[in-house]
Amino acid sequence: MIIKREDETDDVAVQLTTFMDMAFLLLVFFLVTASLRKPHKELQIDLPDAAYSKIAKAPKQELVISIDQKGKVYLDREVIFSDQELTKRLQHIALSAPQTRVRIDADRQASVFHLSKVIDLCQLYNIKNIGLRTTTN
Repeated sequence: MIIKREDETDDVAVQLTTFMDMAFLLLVFFLVTASLRKPHKELQIDLPDAAYSKIAKAPKQELVISIDQKGKVYLDREVIFSDQELTKRLQHIALSAPQTRVRIDADRQASVFHLSKVIDLCQLYNIKNIGLRTTTN
């Protein structure tokens, strides 16, 4: 038989230690597994409008080639000074990661010559996943 003394009280306490441990572990897990993407430097490019366009989710591995109004080519925020340098960089990407998506941001005032040069180089090195970025109305 259990006899209860008068000086004992029934204290009901919630153990928060395990809850705080689990919350901390979840926080650490999400911080470690979160992908930290480098934002692309915004260039002064006026993208053309598209009447019919599809909004696509940005893939994990994407190469951004930008062409400004004067025809200057940028490869992931770096200025490419010569066609040979662009050729070498695209060839290296085609050999190391052929499934890389290439996104071309061309200014609406840029010459079609510069755009076709970039697309031709991508096709030459068998880079098939190419997209053109536009704006929607």
